Amino acid sequence: MDRFLYYKMEESDTRASSGGKVELVLRRRFRLTANEISRLKFTAGGIMALRGKKADERWEQVRVSDCLAAGDTLRVCLRGDDSTSDQVVPVSAPLSILYEDTDIIIVNKPSGVVTHPAHGHYTDTMANYLAGLYKERGEDIVCRVIGRLDKDTSGALVWAKNRYAAARLKGSADAVKSEEAAFEREYLALAAGHFEEKSGVITESIGKIPGSLNRQEIRSDGKSAVTRYQVLDEARIKGTCEIATLLRVRIETGRSHQIRVHMAGMGHPLLGDALYNAVSENSGFCRAALHSYKVTLKKPFSEEWITITAPLPEDFAEALKGFDFRANTLKESQ
Repeated sequence: MDRFLYYKMEESDTRASSGGKVELVLRRRFRLTANEISRLKFTAGGIMALRGKKADERWEQVRVSDCLAAGDTLRVCLRGDDSTSDQVVPVSAPLSILYEDTDIIIVNKPSGVVTHPAHGHYTDTMANYLAGLYKERGEDIVCRVIGRLDKDTSGALVWAKNRYAAARLKGSADAVKSEEAAFEREYLALAAGHFEEKSGVITESIGKIPGSLNRQEIRSDGKSAVTRYQVLDEARIKGTCEIATLLRVRIETGRSHQIRVHMAGMGHPLLGDALYNAVSENSGFCRAALHSYKVTLKKPFSEEWITITAPLPEDFAEALKGFDFRANTLKESQ
């Protein structure tokens, strides 16, 4: 599906863009890359302008070297995907949509569902369900995930609805450490034990355990990984003498099982984590207690920021009741 972008020139644009030069407006207002602009130059109807304010004016093709005046409208056509290689089998299934616009959709992923097709999961993933949604709507959309979630992890999961939005969001997600980062995810985790430090940064490298199918471990020869955490509260696990700690977690890298491995490496494995917590049966969780609670991002083609929060799943909500955490803990964390 083609994506059209529109912008009406203002007086300030002529001053900031060398007299309203189209190429500079494309970069400044639409945040298009040099490669994207280059493709548009050779696309019929790729860059069009409506000059003036008269009703009988018509759209005309313009060059990137042309200049527009205040009141003129610039239109860009970003061509849709011309290949079906990225498409997956559409499957009809209920989806909890937290936010949707022309370029992105954010869904609340339940625990136990894989993000995209992989070995043993070809028709029961979030990607399949999104493909089913757009098939039912009659929309030709190929979704691309921005920062996948593990099967066990619940919560907000961001998808781009076209390749141009995907490039911007993925770039923002990869640049999370920079001052210009425009994508951030916040997790809630329940970890075993009492934390002496109320906040910290874990920088241990992570790599796959030799001979293991999917287990990871802290390794000196692994890939760099950075996890930041803050203690929100702690309490005893209901029916036991064990302490559980509620954490707010942010990651600066996206390694497999990163939060789970880093917490286990500190001696504070996540509750219910059968892979990295040897004693998890008394926690009240049947999966690793990790929830993608909040995502904050800048919309791909504008300067608008949005923050989307995913409701707590039933196991988290029940755990927090049982642990008697302060009622305003999550409110304070927002």
